[in-house]
Amino acid sequence: MVVGIFAGLTNLIMVFMYGVAGGHLTCRLRKLLFEHMLQQEIGFFDDKNNSTGALCARLSGEAAAVQGATGHRIGTVLQAFGTLSFALVASLYYEWRLGLVALAFVPIMGLMVYKQGKMTTRHSYGTAKTMEKSSKVS
Repeated sequence: MVVGIFAGLTNLIMVFMYGVAGGHLTCRLRKLLFEHMLQQEIGFFDDKNNSTGALCARLSGEAAAVQGATGHRIGTVLQAFGTLSFALVASLYYEWRLGLVALAFVPIMGLMVYKQGKMTTRHSYGTAKTMEKSSKVS
């Protein structure tokens, strides 16, 4: 029970700290992106792809994507990698045959995580483009 409470508290602290770090990073990124947008020459704003709505959508969308990639997701990935590593080492130490069976499935799991990441990226890219087009219209 003590291990469960300790794991819950550390998970809560980890999620909170990664959330705070992601929020600060997003705020800083939006500020830098806005500053660089203001430093563009006038011809940049004449392009239809750089209308006010498109720039606002890009400013909010790209910074939010960075926050999504750095906040809770990094914490979850690190926690999953640590759990997998600990489980493999423990299984190889206590019962090496079971550890080898578990080790055989690691490449398959890695391939599935890679494929899922590519599908998610492709889906979020399409959503970002749609939001940019709708912001241009509005």
